[in-house]
Amino acid sequence: MRRLCLTFFPLTPSLDVRQCRGVTYRPLKSRVKSLMAEGNALDPAVPGGLIAVGTNIAPELCRGDGLVGQVLGARGSLPPVFIVLKVKIGGKDMKLSKNDTLLLNINSSAVRGTVKRTKDSTVKIELAVPICVDVGEEVTISRLANRERWFVGRGTVVGGKEAEKGEVE
Repeated sequence: MRRLCLTFFPLTPSLDVRQCRGVTYRPLKSRVKSLMAEGNALDPAVPGGLIAVGTNIAPELCRGDGLVGQVLGARGSLPPVFIVLKVKIGGKDMKLSKNDTLLLNINSSAVRGTVKRTKDSTVKIELAVPICVDVGEEVTISRLANRERWFVGRGTVVGGKEAEKGEVE
């Protein structure tokens, strides 16, 4: 059983700052103050179940689920942060066209994106916000139309364009 005890960690992609040449994200850094599960203090946390992580991050950043989908990890251990994803789609009946508006579910994040190019079974999607994801992760794809979501299928992240990393908060 592997133990993970974090005392100082980056949280990415965190805040994104729009600039004229792309998107820059700024990771947040914090210290772990507490770990809880079902009202019980944990020391250490082990994989499985939901774990509440107490930090010294300003509460206003967390308000309204502001940090939902963010990735927490030890320094140097986090996946890349992408602003454009290349996804290999599964199934031959998935028809996506340039400029289709999609909703991608990646782990606990739901991210809007626009199809920029399709080639064979690979689609290039420009994301509305940066996302921290490993190459090889599976995503679900829904088409957005008339305020409704239509499940299209699944895909696997095969690469993309990384967002620029700004100064750490």
